[in-house]
Amino acid sequence: MTKLYEVQQAIYERLINDEVLNEKITGIFDAVPDESPFPYIVLGRIYSEPSDTKTSKGWRVEQILDVWSASKGKKETISIIESIKNALEEELSIDGVFVISQQLRNIEILEEVVDLFHGTVTYEILIDLEG
Repeated sequence: MTKLYEVQQAIYERLINDEVLNEKITGIFDAVPDESPFPYIVLGRIYSEPSDTKTSKGWRVEQILDVWSASKGKKETISIIESIKNALEEELSIDGVFVISQQLRNIEILEEVVDLFHGTVTYEILIDLEG
């Protein structure tokens, strides 16, 4: 069992309960409702691969968070990403697993079309299922 949903849910709960972050966005979505106003965060691609050892069963999980902003320039997107980083600084609590490590892997910000900025934040969480 990969625990993908549980990892995604733990990230969502951490972000949705962060007051500073939520003052900057209109929502955090798995599927974005039609006509949602910017800026918002989407729980994007999630990927996992086995990370077993001789003594335990584990998974390396990557969760991409997509930040969407229609503000002029990258300033708003960067501010939201900084708040995401702060919210995910402390170790996640995930039912049924031991979190070995979690870390920010990379950040990218690009302009998709004129004045529509897309930031991506990739987190890696290494979990032990037998913890």
